[in-house]
This record gives sequence, structure tokens and C-alpha cells, in this order.
Amino acid sequence: MRFACIAALALVLMGAAAASVGPLKPSWTVRLPNAPSTTPLSALSGPNYFVNDINGTVWSVDTLTHEVKWSLRWDDLSALVAYPLRDVLLVQVQEGTWAVKGTTGELLWVNNTYQLTAAAAVDKWIVGFNTNSWQVSGLSCIDVTTGKQDWWFNAASWGQTFFTVGGTALVVNQSTVNLAMAIDVATAKTLWQKPVYSVLGAGNGLIVALNQANGSDFLFTYDLLLMDPATGETAATFKNFTQSDSLQVTFDPNGSIVLTDGQTFIAAVDSVSFTRRFYVNLANVESLPFGVQSLVIAPTAILAISNANASSQSQLFNLTSMSRTTGEVKWTVNYPPTTAAHTVAVLGKLVIVPNLIGYVAIDAETGAIVYKNYRDGVPVEFGTQMQLSANAFVAQNPDGSVSAFEF
Repeated sequence: MRFACIAALALVLMGAAAASVGPLKPSWTVRLPNAPSTTPLSALSGPNYFVNDINGTVWSVDTLTHEVKWSLRWDDLSALVAYPLRDVLLVQVQEGTWAVKGTTGELLWVNNTYQLTAAAAVDKWIVGFNTNSWQVSGLSCIDVTTGKQDWWFNAASWGQTFFTVGGTALVVNQSTVNLAMAIDVATAKTLWQKPVYSVLGAGNGLIVALNQANGSDFLFTYDLLLMDPATGETAATFKNFTQSDSLQVTFDPNGSIVLTDGQTFIAAVDSVSFTRRFYVNLANVESLPFGVQSLVIAPTAILAISNANASSQSQLFNLTSMSRTTGEVKWTVNYPPTTAAHTVAVLGKLVIVPNLIGYVAIDAETGAIVYKNYRDGVPVEFGTQMQLSANAFVAQNPDGSVSAFEF
């Protein structure tokens, strides 16, 4: 999509120290012949950045050599999904799924029946919901290197909620009965079934779930459960943890499980010692008077994203940095509307914030703005479809070209 130019754009920085990261400049640009698609898609596999254009052509740009490796055209593109472990790019179209080799564009297989949703990679398999020829919804396990379906589980009565952790696929039934079932992806063996009120997510080697503790028809409290994905056994229980049944959960690589109900608290529990690291009452956080929409983990902080004020007209967003160990607020930035509400990306010491006319790069340690790629409401560089690699972020520009910032 092209960014609309908007005037009188204000970005207010509060309490930020001097930047510790130097100014950013695009490292390289690769020109492509066509404009971006009106429904842009992108993916990244190793050094290979994939993006489509307005004609339905998918381009592969090598981020190391800065050259186009290959291009292929499809009609009715709906998704691009990269599986770096197997060097496979899945291209989903209206008629099914194509698989090509990411590095060369070589066609690996085509299947006209697969239209997977909520798909996840587990080793060499892709697991996701699919509707078979009898229009029955099921969980499919497909070998991404061959396109063959290894197994299919009838999930018509289970809804379409599932998580993966390690080699386990966890199917959750929250439509008729509150039940979770774990399936070994390699063998299709059912490992266990357990009644739970809801499953919030899976990560850090654990399943995070809620069970009703007590209450009436109008007000319940819920216990937080940390479960072993291999056995379904409860490793730890935090009694009367919340009155909300729709917590957001974010997994911190340093061992924390960070949770928020979006309105009253942000809390972190340790996924090894099973102790509570911190609990922050949002009523005491001046920079988050309107709650929290999402959480992002940065190397040195937890980033809480929220509306900056109650007005739907100004649409400013708020980015608040909090200590990963104590929950203490470190800095706060207000910024203009993003291309996808409440979306930021973290690359090393930088927090990259896409907005309606470009990007802002913020020092993750201090909150200082170190780069913005617009001037007087006009984009200087970069458009949309940002992807993060190990040492750069890559994006498609409004003219269809591809640029990168390297670090």
C-alpha cells in the first residue's frame, strides 16, 4: 500500500535522554519494475526477502548481494509463508498452495486442496487447519518438502484454536466443552487430553492456561496454570490470578511469561522457578491511562503499546518502556498512527515504529528518536512490508523498490 501524506504531524518525546545509536541511512536499494501490490505480502527466509507487486509477481531479493534472485507470477495471491529451516516458500492462492525453493524459485510441489489457516512450522512439517473435500474442518500435518499430508485430525467440533510448542500441537476446544488435547506432530499420537477453561498460549517450554477458580454467573476469578506440554501435568498454579478470561501472554526469552488483561495490570512470572517476578497496577502508571493494547519484548525492556489519549480523532499511540525484571517505567514516547495499529518491531537496540508516512527508529534504551524517514509529511525512504533479519530491516518503498538498513 502507498502511504497517505498527512500534514501537521507531531511526534512528542517525553523524558528521553540523548541517543546512544547513531543516525540511520539506507544501506542499499534494489529497483523493481512494478509498483507495490494493493494487497502487499512479504516474507523473509535467511537472506532472501520475498515481496509481491501489483501484477501478482513475487520477487526474491538477496539481502547479502543486493540483487534479484528470481521472480514468479501467480494469480489471486493470498499469503506468503517462509520456512527457513527447509528453504521453502509457501505461496497460497485461491486454488491451493504452491511450494518453491526459497533460494532458487524451483517448484517443489503444488496441491490444489490445501488452504491452511493458523499454520505453524514444526520441524519439517506445517500444521494448520484445512477443510477437506467433504467440507469437514480438520487439523492437517503436511511435509513442507514433499507436499504430502502425513495425517489429518477431524476438528469439526473443536473450533480453530491451536498452539505449537516443541514437537507438540495443542488443539483447543472452547466451543462446546473446555478441553485441550495435545498431539505429537511426528507420530500423530494423542499425548493427553485435559479440561481447561482456556489456553492463552505456549512458549518457553510451557503451556499457559486459565481455570475458573470461583465466582458467580457475573464475576469469576481465574487461576493461572503453567502446564507441561508433553504430559499435560500442571507445573505451577497461581491462585486467583485474574478476573479476566482474555489475558494477552508474551514470552520473554530471558525466562519470563508476561501477561496483561489490557486494563488493570501487567505481570511477569518466571517460567523456571515458577515465581512471580513483578505485578504492575496500571492505575499507578501515569503514561498508560487508557490501558495496554499489546506487549513487545525488547532486549532490555518490555514495551507496552497503548492509545495516547481518549480522542479517536488524534489517534496518537503511546510506547512505554518497562524493566524486564521489575516492571519499572523507563521512558515513554507518543507517536503518530501506524500502518497496522499497535505494531512495532525490535532490531537490536532499535525499536522500529511504522506510521502512516514512513518509519521512526527509537533507541530502545533511552527512548530517543534516532531516525525518521519523512520530511514535511512526505516519505523520504521506505513504504511497507518490513521484515527483520539478523543485521537489518528490509522494506518495500512506495515506488516498488526494496531498501534496507544494516547494522
